[in-house]
Amino acid sequence: PEEVFVADEEGRRVELGGDEELIASMQAAQQEATREKRKEAWEAAREAARRRAEAEPGAVEKGAEEPSADEWNSLDTPLFHLNTFMEAKAGVNRAFGLFLHGGVATPGFRPLDDETARQVQEAWPLNADFKEPLREKMIEQHGRNYESGARQRAIWLTACRPGAYILCRHNSKGCPHTPAALKDASGRYLGGVYALGRVEHFPAPQSEADRQLTDFASDERLEGLGMSRYYLHAVAKVKFFALGYLDDLKPETAGYINKVCQPTLNQVLEGKQKPGKPPEAEKHRRCREDLWRTAKWPIEPELFAEGAAAPPSLVD
Repeated sequence: PEEVFVADEEGRRVELGGDEELIASMQAAQQEATREKRKEAWEAAREAARRRAEAEPGAVEKGAEEPSADEWNSLDTPLFHLNTFMEAKAGVNRAFGLFLHGGVATPGFRPLDDETARQVQEAWPLNADFKEPLREKMIEQHGRNYESGARQRAIWLTACRPGAYILCRHNSKGCPHTPAALKDASGRYLGGVYALGRVEHFPAPQSEADRQLTDFASDERLEGLGMSRYYLHAVAKVKFFALGYLDDLKPETAGYINKVCQPTLNQVLEGKQKPGKPPEAEKHRRCREDLWRTAKWPIEPELFAEGAAAPPSLVD
């Protein structure tokens, strides 16, 4: 039987017994109240972001091309699930707000050695033929303990391209780096979210164009996030355009995301059939459609600027 509960003021589940219709009504009312709080907080944050943008115009460049639902839903369009410098055990997500503010994404990892970087830059952009040779070069440089990182980095450098999509999550309730836009007026976390973005530009890694994409992030901000500029390379310019709440996703989609959220980078929802497994194309299309449909909240970079918050006049 389905678990029956409501949540107390701290968000903890309280199991209930008794009249099932009454309990269902209480749950529905609570869910509607949560949706309203999320809407109010988001609109307050957007208004605060507009005021900040008026005071500091031109702080972040915005892309002009709008994303396409048909392109998103196509299994031929690359889609990456990317963890934004997360430490799951510590409940810390360092770069979610930073990446959405700057319109960038990178899985991080160690940089290429100078000779390999030069070869990659000369051959850029790379196709899938480079994936295995590049992986082996990175393992040779860093050792066999780096196999997982080398594999992910090789995928990123050979499969990411303009038009690819990025999915990243924030689901760390107690994270000290949680953006204000994800909280209500009292500072309470409103629930785990995911963001959708579209790659607009992907310069050669460790090039000057690559380095310039993270110029918006001050050394002070990186220090406050506990991040090192050493790992900010192989950066894609991304237009993050919509945000959704994880608990609004269908169980099938949520279950899939939970399975692919490790390692740091995964190319997902490709529709490929694995040996001995049933075909997954239809499931993957349903999940893509659900992610698109559920991401109802428009993202503006200023929502995630350092120090961005709703003004008291909007949240009293």
